[in-house]
Amino acid sequence: MTGDLDNPKFSIAALVFDALTNVITKVVASPFTAIASLLGSDADISKVTFIAGSTHLGKQQKENLDALANALSKRPALKLEIKGAAFSNQDWPPLQSEALTVQLTQLKVDELNKNSKKKVLLEYIKLTEKEYQEQLAKLFIKKFPSLAERSIFGNPKLKDPEMGDFYTVAKDKLSKLIPPNPQRLHKLAKARAGEIAKYLITKEIEIKRIFLLDVSTASKEAPENLIATTLSLTAK
Repeated sequence: MTGDLDNPKFSIAALVFDALTNVITKVVASPFTAIASLLGSDADISKVTFIAGSTHLGKQQKENLDALANALSKRPALKLEIKGAAFSNQDWPPLQSEALTVQLTQLKVDELNKNSKKKVLLEYIKLTEKEYQEQLAKLFIKKFPSLAERSIFGNPKLKDPEMGDFYTVAKDKLSKLIPPNPQRLHKLAKARAGEIAKYLITKEIEIKRIFLLDVSTASKEAPENLIATTLSLTAK
């Protein structure tokens, strides 16, 4: 810092303010790069990526969050905002199998309730493997009568045996009929943000310093089949 202290236009306060403004601007523009540099790292920890359909934090993601937790512990005035995300084009296919199980379970529930005075609820029913296959066969033959039928003994079979195993083909084709469920994708995005928050809490970051923002769900594809949950900092 240089200047003439006798010059009435010279102001230490103004210089300090300008310096702080520059630092704050840079931190806001690239907050995690700035924090990582304080730790002697150039890692970008502004995003936490997940594989399609998953909420699992990988080794690299945990290492990045460890660095973030370390930085946050040294900057108690900073607060963290987490914005979960899900992409229907990539996240939905891995979730279709789960959605099909729910659909088949509902069919079983409807059967049980059809001639019963005491109604059962979906959440209390879990299909056995045999029950799953029974419902799968019924639905597949109903939806794809040109592909499947029952033998003279009542067993389900494919009209063209070269298509492969009946249950494998049935599960694949029925799963693909189920359109993306916005509520399920929203739940996945929230769960991802929650996993990040829980991990940081185990690293002794106070829960009151962590904020979960409204999530983002989109139909566009994420690069490299990795879905990024975005992190940002505030000093509220």
